[in-house]
Amino acid sequence: MSQTYEVNYLLNLQMGDMKYNDLRKIEMSFVKIGNIVQRVFPDSPIAQIMEDMNRTINLAREAQMAIRAVQMASGPIGWLYAGVSIASASLTVYESTIGSY
Repeated sequence: MSQTYEVNYLLNLQMGDMKYNDLRKIEMSFVKIGNIVQRVFPDSPIAQIMEDMNRTINLAREAQMAIRAVQMASGPIGWLYAGVSIASASLTVYESTIGSY
């Protein structure tokens, strides 16, 4: 039995007036919506789209954590943490775009 799905969604945001907490709430809402869709419709095309969106959000988080680690780095322990964060973010991006290493 074949099924078709069509999803049209438009979201307009004015980023200039938003605070970090507001953006974080939007991000978490997308992640939760994606998780719900993947559980209810696991084999649908929209589930694949939501999975890709969650992967993109996770990549952005990894990059954000690496940037913060570099900004906070002071002393050998801080630079060690920054280096590990950058390496972790780089491997995550590599795995998501190229595949396994």
